[in-house]
Amino acid sequence: MAIRGKPLKVNFLVWDTENNCGKTGVASSITLRYVKDSGPPSPVSNTVSEVDPVNMKGIYRVTLDANEMDGDFICVSGVVSGAQNTGVVVYPAFIQTESNMLNDILARIGEMGSKIDAIPPIPDNIASTGDIDNAKQAIIEAITQSEDRVTAAINQSGNGITTAIADLQGTINSGVKLNQGGVADVKTGALAALRDHVLTEPASMPGQAPKLDEAIMVLYMALRNKTDNSSTLMRIFRNNGQSFASADLTDDAGVFTKDVLS
Repeated sequence: MAIRGKPLKVNFLVWDTENNCGKTGVASSITLRYVKDSGPPSPVSNTVSEVDPVNMKGIYRVTLDANEMDGDFICVSGVVSGAQNTGVVVYPAFIQTESNMLNDILARIGEMGSKIDAIPPIPDNIASTGDIDNAKQAIIEAITQSEDRVTAAINQSGNGITTAIADLQGTINSGVKLNQGGVADVKTGALAALRDHVLTEPASMPGQAPKLDEAIMVLYMALRNKTDNSSTLMRIFRNNGQSFASADLTDDAGVFTKDVLS
C-alpha cells in the first residue's frame, strides 16, 4: 500500500518500440519527472536502477522520497536520451496513496500506554487507611499530569473506552484497597477495554475531523469491503452491499485526480 508522505520504491517499464521488447542497459540514460495531483512536473531526486536485465527485461526502479510521495495521485514518467535509443519509451507509473491516519492513531494509543506504564508502584506494605489514600492520590496525580492528551484521546474514542475509563476512576475513588498487583490490574483492564470495544460501520462518510472509531472504520471498510473503480468514479460499499462513499476521478493529460470521498 502506498502511504502519502512515505518513501516508496516504484517499478516502471522501458520499452523498445522498434524491436517490440523491454529495453535493457539504459538506466543511466533515463531522465524521470513526477507530478503530484494537479501540480507541475518536477525532477525525481533519486537515481534509476535496473531490476533484472536477464529475467525482467525493461523493468527499472526508482525510490520516491517523502516529499515526492506527498500527494493523493502521483504520476512518474520520463524519457531515454541518446541517438542509439530512438524509439525507446518510458511507460508512466500511476500511484494512488492512502492517508497516514492509521499510523497517527497507533502512535496516540502508544502514548496512552506509556502514561499507564509511568504510574508509580504501590508500596509493598500498605498498613493503614492513610497508606491506601496516599497510593490512590499518587495514581490520580500521575494520570492528571497528562490530562490534556488523555482527554483528547478519550474525546476521539467510542463510548466503550469512555465508559471503561469512567469505571476505572470510580474504582479508585471508592476506596478499594490496592495491593502490589494493582498497577498490573489497571493496565490489563484498560487494554482489555480497548481490545473488546466493537466498532460499527458509520452511517455515512465522516467529515474532515472524524472521531477515532469513525476514522478507523473508514480505513477498515476501504481495505475489507467491496470497492469498485471506473474511469470517472470510485466507490466504497458497506458490509450489506450498499454504496457508502464515492469520489470523482478525472484524467487530464495523464494526471489522475481523485476528489474528496463523500
